[in-house]
Amino acid sequence: MRLALTVLALSTALCACTVAPGDYVIVRVASADQEVSMSCYGGNPVDKNIAEDTSDLRAAGSFALFAADKENFFLEIDHGDGLDSIAGVRDGKDYSFEGTSVNVDYPFNPQTMAEDKQTTTTQYQTDMTIAGHDVSGRDVVTISCTGYACPYASCVVTTEFVGTVVRDVELEHGI
Repeated sequence: MRLALTVLALSTALCACTVAPGDYVIVRVASADQEVSMSCYGGNPVDKNIAEDTSDLRAAGSFALFAADKENFFLEIDHGDGLDSIAGVRDGKDYSFEGTSVNVDYPFNPQTMAEDKQTTTTQYQTDMTIAGHDVSGRDVVTISCTGYACPYASCVVTTEFVGTVVRDVELEHGI
């Protein structure tokens, strides 16, 4: 009986971190304050109205994790501008997701009296570990910009999170 309970507990823990094609896992997370690199301020000092702010409150959120096949996983995540689906891989209980977005604009430069090319590249990196129903991880967004109107050359925002796999939940998306 003890062996059967141990096997049941182990198989339940393994099922929580294994996502097969056609399946998905919903993760509820609590995110710590974002850590913003000094480069995000474009060489200016941090605004005194936020420089000394602190909070031990965490932001609530949800991720959906699903598999396209046995090797390709996707994380549905909102980085503040709507849902994105980021491709990734799994190594045991560890998942790693990466994605890049490039935006090219041509703002008018009054110094040259012409449009200048401005390229903003945003890289997303989310790493998380799912151990049984426990989830922990880090989300890193790196923004780099080239062009005359860029507010900064590079900005890195890091967010640590903890959470849990939610059982018996169904996704509802409009078509």
